[in-house]
Amino acid sequence: MKHITLSNWLHNFLNNCVNFEQICIFCAASARNPVCAPCLNALLRPPSPACPHCAAPSPAASPCPRCLRHPPAFARLTAGWTLAFPLDALLYRCKYGHDLASVAALAELAVQGLSGRVAPVDAVIPMPLHPARQAQRGFNQSQEIVRPLARRLQIPVIDRQLLRIRDTSAQAGLTLAARRRNPRGAFAVDGRLDGLVLALFDDVVTSGATLSAATRALLRAGAARVDGWVLARTPGTSEAAAESAYHQIGGDGENPSPTTRP
Repeated sequence: MKHITLSNWLHNFLNNCVNFEQICIFCAASARNPVCAPCLNALLRPPSPACPHCAAPSPAASPCPRCLRHPPAFARLTAGWTLAFPLDALLYRCKYGHDLASVAALAELAVQGLSGRVAPVDAVIPMPLHPARQAQRGFNQSQEIVRPLARRLQIPVIDRQLLRIRDTSAQAGLTLAARRRNPRGAFAVDGRLDGLVLALFDDVVTSGATLSAATRALLRAGAARVDGWVLARTPGTSEAAAESAYHQIGGDGENPSPTTRP
């Protein structure tokens, strides 16, 4: 299948990125890594203190009102970064520009943002795309972004068992209640995962509905616990603000508009 071939090519490309001098994806300065240290330090970290379940700002790191009303299926959520410029523009390039340099940079940001901050797990599972969407895009960005992080943490990537069996409509533009309903029944698991403590990785989280739907499928397959790991979380607690940031990068198949800044 075409997308598997491209995925293998990307895997080799990311492995080789450390073997030659690079330029920073953001400022074009010479750098050892795809993102130079000054640009890395300029990116927005997630809020702190934060809700342990969804990583939204929360006093004293206590569960937020939304999670108290509607607890997510995953045990906890760890976000590497806050979704803001220029990270949102880089994600757009990755998803819709077929820009391999952006994949390498996002993989490096996942390593820098998440390693040392996540609880131990037995394996990590990238959020799957529906086969039709993966064939259109040519690769699964979550799968490619998480591989270097898994190598750093010395854990396996399980990328064939969690399946997206229904091509859901775009989350962007839906109300919060509709977002919770939209991904229901969209996931299945091929085989058993009895007793495993797993991390489920996605590039961006807004409401957490897709992560929860996939987590329920993993728990039904016997997983003991599932943590959510994401490269970036949409900012703040306002649904309108989160919606705007999510739409900018074409979340869950939305026809996007490129991010622009003055």
